[in-house]
Amino acid sequence: MNKYLLSGLMAVCLCCLSCERIPGGTENHSFRAEKGMMDLRNVDFSKGPIISLRGGWEFYWSRLVDPGEFKKTVPVPMTGHLDLPGLWNGYRADGKTLGGAGYATFRLLVRVPPGERLYGIKITEMESAYRLWVNGKLLAETGVVGTTAASARPSWERAEAYFHENAPVLDMVLQMSNFSHRKGGPEEVIRFGSGGSIARYKSWRYGIELFLVGSILIMGIYHLIIFMIRRTERSALYFSLLCFSVSLRTLLSGEKIFLDLFPGIDWGFHVAVEYLVLFVVVTAFTLFFYSMFREEMSRWVVRVVTAIALLFGIIVLMSKPVFFTNLIIPYQVVLLSVGLYNIGATVVAVYRGKPGALVYLAGVVLLFITIVSDVMYNTLLIDTSLLVPVSTAIGLFVFIMSQSVIL
Repeated sequence: MNKYLLSGLMAVCLCCLSCERIPGGTENHSFRAEKGMMDLRNVDFSKGPIISLRGGWEFYWSRLVDPGEFKKTVPVPMTGHLDLPGLWNGYRADGKTLGGAGYATFRLLVRVPPGERLYGIKITEMESAYRLWVNGKLLAETGVVGTTAASARPSWERAEAYFHENAPVLDMVLQMSNFSHRKGGPEEVIRFGSGGSIARYKSWRYGIELFLVGSILIMGIYHLIIFMIRRTERSALYFSLLCFSVSLRTLLSGEKIFLDLFPGIDWGFHVAVEYLVLFVVVTAFTLFFYSMFREEMSRWVVRVVTAIALLFGIIVLMSKPVFFTNLIIPYQVVLLSVGLYNIGATVVAVYRGKPGALVYLAGVVLLFITIVSDVMYNTLLIDTSLLVPVSTAIGLFVFIMSQSVIL
């Protein structure tokens, strides 16, 4: 029975990770902006497609250009073009290589089919404050865009904007500033479609994350109760800690449900908690594996992973986000190393015929694939933006379900 349950979970997860169908339509990646222009005149928005506004946007560095300035006879001096989603980190402007701090304006002209309709725009991760206009109308604003660290205020709130328009061209102007994070710029894709398709997409993403949080949280409570009844079951304790930390991590990422539950919370506190929870997830994962397969895993690995988590946690608590957000790169190395070691040790356990080892191996391999995918996406090496960052949460969900079978 166990293998059939696990097979079903794997099939559901792989289906979620590979499928591009969403309620109301399909996310279309085939269109691409070229030199600040995107042509969508042949798109039938009545069928609910969601268009990723990716490609080359006009880029104006160290300038907060208001939409009205583009209508003047004297053209605004353009720095160049920047591919979105992307960061201005590493961009060459005025003979200098840009870092994460600064401010800029982006512009994209979108040609749409004739006729008036209700459009929608879905905005996710921006580093770390922005304002968006369409045809001169301010539609979305998160944080406070400024030209200095003192005048700017970061925010990670998610936003959707809806507007009626009958103009043949949509003039999108995006102002951004960042003085608080190591990365600067529109890190994730901006999605565009009919108002209904964007609203359904938002509900779909929100629903998936709430389902994951609730399911994993219930399993965490259940295994904590098991440990309270049978105190020798350390694996149940570590498993419950893993479940609680994964649930909180899911609330903090993705659609940032945490911000809806606690509106107005300080951005720096939010970032710090997100990083600390990640350290707890990896540590709990390592402790749980050691409790299951002590003969295959070295105690020193547990000590090293725990020590690194404590060290990085102290740095987070004692520094500002603009500094400690740089920790994510070395910690991703730790995360991938732990995953590879875990897989290797589990293979040994399978070879030795340990009970539950095969189920554990299947779950951890799938989890490792989703982690690698998200790490590569977060470093802008690949684009798997449909489910990121919930793909790792789905991988963790399947892993946790498979381990609950073992326990």
